[in-house]
Amino acid sequence: MIPRFIGICYRLKKRWKMSKDKFTELHHAERNTLLAYERTYAAWVRTGLTALAAGLGLEKLFSGTIPFLLMRSLTFMLIFLSMIAFISSALTYLEVKKIPFVRGELTTSPYLLTSLSLLMVFLCILILYSIWRYNPLAESIL
Repeated sequence: MIPRFIGICYRLKKRWKMSKDKFTELHHAERNTLLAYERTYAAWVRTGLTALAAGLGLEKLFSGTIPFLLMRSLTFMLIFLSMIAFISSALTYLEVKKIPFVRGELTTSPYLLTSLSLLMVFLCILILYSIWRYNPLAESIL
């Protein structure tokens, strides 16, 4: 009877250890998923900032060399691209809420990063409005 009890305890201990290993593997997989979402968010924000800087640089540096309509259309396309990148960053990082185990271990709130991305979209809209209102041809006439 006692050797059988020891065998049962050994099997239970072995089964518990296996489930604990599976638990830690699942935990590591979810943490890696969280890190992948954070890298994706950073890549979208970096793309948006690059497109925004390229649009503003195009507007300021090449205002006299490129025809006005071509320069404005390229500037607007680049700034719209940055808005799309910021919106995509917000939408992809909201997917983090679907990870069940990592919810309590997040370093940054998904809502905070989403609101920062939407603030950048609002900043892009203000920049587009200010570029639209600025007309260098009217200055050259005066």
